[in-house]
Amino acid sequence: MKKQIHEQFQMKDLGNVKFFLSMLVKRDRETRTMFLSQQTYLTKILHRFSMDHCKGYSTPHDPKTKLHLGTEVEESTEIQTYQKAVGSLTYAAIMTRPDIAYTAGLLGHFAANQLTLHW
Repeated sequence: MKKQIHEQFQMKDLGNVKFFLSMLVKRDRETRTMFLSQQTYLTKILHRFSMDHCKGYSTPHDPKTKLHLGTEVEESTEIQTYQKAVGSLTYAAIMTRPDIAYTAGLLGHFAANQLTLHW
């Protein structure tokens, strides 16, 4: 297949894939398994939003926390920064982290009117 592609397009064979779309790809041919990891991407995202020293949780969303829309009295955080953070989480959820998809979607509901609570 590589030969046929090379006949149609100019290309360079770099061997087996190691990184693809910010994902580490590990392949075990003996067990016929593939492992995808976005650890590097997520570490970069945490650093980008100054959360690289945050405390981790075993669940992505605390069911006791009730999220609500902001009122004029409450102070909102910067809208674009919040939207970029939620977008980054959504990308991770789509690619390799379906466990955070619900929380990323829920936080997306507050993209135009978020509070510190949402962070």
